[in-house]
Amino acid sequence: QYFQVVGLKIYNFIGEEKLMNNIIKKLVFVGLLVVSGRIICHSGVDQSSRIVSFDVARHFDAVMRICRDNCKKLGQCNGFKPEDSRACLGLKNKLKSPVALKKYKVEVLEKQETVFGFVQYTMSLDLLPPSITLLSVGSVKGEGFGTRLLLHAEKEIMSSGGKSVILSTTTENVGARAFYAKHDYLPHDYPGFLIKNL
Repeated sequence: QYFQVVGLKIYNFIGEEKLMNNIIKKLVFVGLLVVSGRIICHSGVDQSSRIVSFDVARHFDAVMRICRDNCKKLGQCNGFKPEDSRACLGLKNKLKSPVALKKYKVEVLEKQETVFGFVQYTMSLDLLPPSITLLSVGSVKGEGFGTRLLLHAEKEIMSSGGKSVILSTTTENVGARAFYAKHDYLPHDYPGFLIKNL
């Protein structure tokens, strides 16, 4: 039996189990371990997930569920039922409106037909610069889904000629602010907004 790792063959000698375990741990840390030609461990972002354009029939319920769950978790429902909160009602109206979907691009990150998050952005709206108006990930955290959605939206904005992107988040949402700061977003002159030069 042998372990094949990115073109290298490491033979598993009898009595060398401890050495092999240490080698395997290091290879897993590097990111990719292939056993007899099959990937058995991959660290980092799951490559079997994909970002696709929002489709009302396929994605509406899942996107609204993520919105409601995050509204409850962040305490942003302002006394309303989650589905009646300002954020979720605004999103619902946009997702059901063909006119709004021409202004706002909505894309979802899915894996095997399950939606794990979504991003809503616009290349420009009236006189405003390109903006990410909503980015939300479901209950699965730490998988890099938020980062993938953010970088995807930035790339799309840049490819359309955008030089910067703005977004807003509440000061109470410490987790979101830390996430955006990690991705080089800085406070904008307008309170509550963040900006990044692309």
